[in-house]
Amino acid sequence: MILDDLDRYYRLKEAEPGSDIPRAGWSVASVSWEFRLDESGRLISVVSLGTEKNKARQMLVPEQESRSSGIQPYFLCDKAAYFLGLDEKRGSQMREASAELHRKVLCNVNDLAAAAVMKFFDSPFDLESLDQDISDSLARGGLIVFRFLPDMSLVHERKAVTEAWMIARQVNSDGATVQCAITGHEGIPAQKFPMTMGMPGANSSGASLISFNCNAFCSYGHNKDDQAKNASISQEAAFNVGTAIRYLNNSPEHHVDIGDARVVFWTGDDSDESIGLLSLFLDPDAQSREAGEDEKLLASLRQRLDAIRVGRDTVPVSRTSRYFVLGLSPNMARISVRFFQTGTLGSLEDHFAEFLRDIDVSDYKGDSLRPRTLRAYIYQTAAQGKADNVLNTLVCSSVEAMLRGTAFPQSLFEQLIMRMRTDKGFSGSGSKKYDAMYLRVPMLKACLLRKARQVGDVQVERSLTVSLNEKNLNMGYLLGRLFAILEKAQEEAVPGANSTIRDRYIGSASATPARVFPQLLKNGQHHLEKAEYGFLLDRKIQEVMALIDSKEGFPQTLSYDDQGQFFIGYYQQKQALYAKGSADDQEKENA
Repeated sequence: MILDDLDRYYRLKEAEPGSDIPRAGWSVASVSWEFRLDESGRLISVVSLGTEKNKARQMLVPEQESRSSGIQPYFLCDKAAYFLGLDEKRGSQMREASAELHRKVLCNVNDLAAAAVMKFFDSPFDLESLDQDISDSLARGGLIVFRFLPDMSLVHERKAVTEAWMIARQVNSDGATVQCAITGHEGIPAQKFPMTMGMPGANSSGASLISFNCNAFCSYGHNKDDQAKNASISQEAAFNVGTAIRYLNNSPEHHVDIGDARVVFWTGDDSDESIGLLSLFLDPDAQSREAGEDEKLLASLRQRLDAIRVGRDTVPVSRTSRYFVLGLSPNMARISVRFFQTGTLGSLEDHFAEFLRDIDVSDYKGDSLRPRTLRAYIYQTAAQGKADNVLNTLVCSSVEAMLRGTAFPQSLFEQLIMRMRTDKGFSGSGSKKYDAMYLRVPMLKACLLRKARQVGDVQVERSLTVSLNEKNLNMGYLLGRLFAILEKAQEEAVPGANSTIRDRYIGSASATPARVFPQLLKNGQHHLEKAEYGFLLDRKIQEVMALIDSKEGFPQTLSYDDQGQFFIGYYQQKQALYAKGSADDQEKENA
């Protein structure tokens, strides 16, 4: 199913007028150097294609199959080790192999540039003639192409040369064919699946979606040497699928990184509108970054998200158009599939709208917090909010939950609680340390709401609101509110204190209230006496305490769900205390 959808995507892009996706026999490569030849095949100059921002230039070149430790030359685009023999151990063998490939392809080509390349390989090259700095740079790697000086054309782009290359790559030594498992058509079997370069965490030489390098992975009766017989895939289909993955991996508009997973996505028509909508669902932060400090663009983005949250269509995209989301996780030379999700854009928009409603929490102004990409919320489970510290198991299950509208994994909720108790709701370190409550509380709320929805707990679902809910009688929520009021009393009594009760007690207060709150209330009385408007805070404390069962008192422990309620209550009460124009403000003015 995945391979078939990728094959269809390649055919869709190939049929588009002016499409930049490589055709059969070609691939996009990062080229660092140009060798400029005259008609005699003499190397006149070596030109760097790099700039200050990019060390290489993206260029369409003859297809480059994966190569390992063996000698395998590329046609008209390769490294100095193959073109010049610039390798201490196998330089002469590598240059001879490259010369043999070029003679085989170009021997019958009637073209001056092709003849110049042949003469270049026929003549021995004096490595000492190179400038030492250039020689050192070439030795570090980087692909090279040939340019024919008389007309300044790139050799691999000349018509006669491209025709010769297409004929050469179609040659099949034994004439064997297979029925392709992807297309169902007869075709030449693919010996190896195309490698994808540039995927974070993969080998620099690339990683493959399909490979057989151990007999345990092979089909019955075959071994790892029977590459093509293990997977009945034609050369054409393998190229289509491999090129589609490369295209999605290299296109910033078609992927987002979450932890160690690269999530690539596309739609049935791949229009700018549908891709833009899918990108908004998976990574709203990207569009915020594009807007920068442009207030109009940021306001437009917020209005668009608000419209989706309340169910208003905002873009001219058919709800029946299909989307495809593929989670890939590189592991050295392999690409593992973490998850695959497909459906209609209409259903996805409904699920994203539900996600926006679930994470909706207001700030002290009464405005909803800006929705963030799911990645930002998942990163809050990691120490210091670093992607490298994210648990791999959280990524795919969390993304799938958002796409399908199902409950988030319990491990996501528990990891957030543990981070809260460990770092007191702060993330980062040193000068980059910041209050992460505005990221963690919305996700805690979403986790609890979806869990309640799953088990049919209407009471919890109704009690978790966008802003402070004084009718929420959950013990954890009430204790969170009480903690926020006590913290406010301390702040007013001791402005600019080096540490607050949050820094010292919020972790234990959320887990073992009975051990902490009696002492907090005792200290709170001193703070209330010093605070200018302590009588108002004291009244709020009494209001909350009246809702706590006096017979039962403070519970010895709180469950994970109640701890989540604790932090939600704490945050919402804190925002309410700082809200302007409240009844408390009026009372302060009258005091």
